[in-house]
Amino acid sequence: MQHNQGSDWKFYEWHPALPKCRSETGSAVLGAAAHSPTNSWAHTFGTTFFCWDCCRHTIQGDLEFYLFMDMRAEFQWTSFTMTSQKWVSATVTYNKTLEERGKSQGIPVIKKNPRALMDKLSELEPKISKRLITKNFTCISS
Repeated sequence: MQHNQGSDWKFYEWHPALPKCRSETGSAVLGAAAHSPTNSWAHTFGTTFFCWDCCRHTIQGDLEFYLFMDMRAEFQWTSFTMTSQKWVSATVTYNKTLEERGKSQGIPVIKKNPRALMDKLSELEPKISKRLITKNFTCISS
């Protein structure tokens, strides 16, 4: 099926109901960048109407990251001790706390799915291990 690349796609570029996320490069994207003419109609439909978007699958920004780090330390999340049930429970707790903090700071938040927490933990564990092994406890700030 051929898509009209004209005005049909402009709806997705500005529609306020769609969440805005930050990509790895820092540029704003809508949803999972699903609103591109190169994606299938099913992907666009699913992203738009069922809230399948990149924001639910990634932890990004200071609020989300520092909350994750605090909860990781408090609840001692480690990849080798977590089961699927524990990830679901951890995600429910994370989302509840994220909503509370977001509301108190006036920042809109998007609930995460368990995969977001799993991916962030698997990204950070090697970095933490390396710092412990090399005894590198200095803070790097920009």
